[in-house]
Amino acid sequence: MQIARENVERAVSTGQEAFGRTLKTNEAIAELAKSQVETAAKATQANVEKATMAAAKAAAPAAK
Repeated sequence: MQIARENVERAVSTGQEAFGRTLKTNEAIAELAKSQVETAAKATQANVEKATMAAAKAAAPAAK
């Protein structure tokens, strides 16, 4: 009976440890994804601003 109880305790402990590591891994993956999305958003915003400025310059001579 003692051996069975120790085995169950070890199994529960191992399961909790695996769950904790999985949780930390998922948090790290989410942080990486968030960083990539923010970087892509900044690059897109910069491209939109460049295109807007280029369109404004192109339209300026036509307005004269």
